[in-house]
Amino acid sequence: QLERIAGYVLFSLATSYAAWIAAVHFGVRFNVEPSVPIGAYRVVSGPVERGDTVGACLLSALAHYALERQILPHGSCPTGVLPLVKVVAAISGDRVDVTDAAIYVNGRLWPYSAIRRRSCYGQRIDMRLPSGRYIIAANKVFLMGLNPCSYDARYWPAGSVTRSMVARWNPLITLPQKASL
Repeated sequence: QLERIAGYVLFSLATSYAAWIAAVHFGVRFNVEPSVPIGAYRVVSGPVERGDTVGACLLSALAHYALERQILPHGSCPTGVLPLVKVVAAISGDRVDVTDAAIYVNGRLWPYSAIRRRSCYGQRIDMRLPSGRYIIAANKVFLMGLNPCSYDARYWPAGSVTRSMVARWNPLITLPQKASL
């Protein structure tokens, strides 16, 4: 009986590993953070536009800051953190207005965008994008989440990131989005 159970466990592990390898080979990635709907996405090529869901690896200083404060977990990015999955809120030429109360993109309120001094898990967040008006530069994008707990452009001193840092993620299977407080 014990040998049969061990065989099932070994078979399950081998099958799961093979499925994971095949998924990665075919560009399937998994989002486990609530910034955008949790689920499976496929990385696709092509230009990144406003409204696209994208994956990005943070630059070293931001990644280390997020790891030190346990805002982001360890992951597969070269900096050692989990890739961020966000929505392209603004592209080059768009206007972003930042206040403590909210972020506005081209005059429209971005949902759940108030600046938080602590993460939803209680970690202090000292870095942030200063209040003011920003015009997104050529070849840059401004990334935001769809959840008040998102670690996104409002907490990055430079705000926008270079387009080459992001890749489009098209949803395959996702759970319904829930806002957490």
